[in-house]
Amino acid sequence: MTPADRPALGPDGQTWLVGECWLYCERQDVPVTWVGPAQWLGQHAPVYACAPCLQRLTAKVRAYLLHKDAPAPA
Repeated sequence: MTPADRPALGPDGQTWLVGECWLYCERQDVPVTWVGPAQWLGQHAPVYACAPCLQRLTAKVRAYLLHKDAPAPA
């Protein structure tokens, strides 16, 4: 994916570009922000996500972290 050339700084402080969402919806020509690199077989690709997919991913990460840090059952 090659996002549009003119990034915009959103109210969340992140840089948003027009491009393809690499996560759940896979929509194209939508505002996306860089999430991080995907790694496979020693190579990297930039992963971008739209706001709804980023919110969904954030909820999954928070749930994982809460579960990971929860005390073990007695």
